[in-house]
Amino acid sequence: MGKKSTKRKAQKHFLVPTSIRQARRGPPPDFDEIQRQAERHAARHEELRYRIAEDCKVHIQFNGIATQSAIRKLISYLEISVGDFPKESDTSAPR
Repeated sequence: MGKKSTKRKAQKHFLVPTSIRQARRGPPPDFDEIQRQAERHAARHEELRYRIAEDCKVHIQFNGIATQSAIRKLISYLEISVGDFPKESDTSAPR
C-alpha cells in the first residue's frame, strides 16, 4: 500500500495545472510592454509609399527608430527644398 500512495504523489506532481506551473516561473510579462517592444522592433525599419500626384510616387524608408523629432526635421527639410523642384510636371513625358 505504501508504494501506491508514493506513486500517486509522484503522478500528482506531474499533473500540476498549467496556471500553477506558470506561477512558479513568475508572472507573465505585461502585455502592454510586449506590445511596446514589438512596435519598437517593427519601427526600426519602416517603409512608406505614397502617390503624391498622378505621375509621381514617393517612397520613404526609415532605418532606425523614427521619432517625432526626426519626422519634424524631415518635414522642415522638405519644406526648405520645395523650391528645388519644378512647379508643374511635364505631362507630355512618357510614363
